[in-house]
Amino acid sequence: MKFFITEDLVRRMGGVFSLSSLLQKRLRELVRGAPRLIQDRNSGDFQVALREAEEGLIKPLHKEPDEEKKEE
Repeated sequence: MKFFITEDLVRRMGGVFSLSSLLQKRLRELVRGAPRLIQDRNSGDFQVALREAEEGLIKPLHKEPDEEKKEE
């Protein structure tokens, strides 16, 4: 099965590193038994983590560029 990560998703997550980190952490949670935020019994844990990120259900813990400008 192929996975496609769009540029839009990478941008929304703050870059490739942030997205990769987020997916690793979420995947670890799913493997350890955390409940899925989407109902898809036919997908593996990685597909679920990726879809959760795409749908905005999980987000990295970083400030958005607009928020940093407001604080200055």
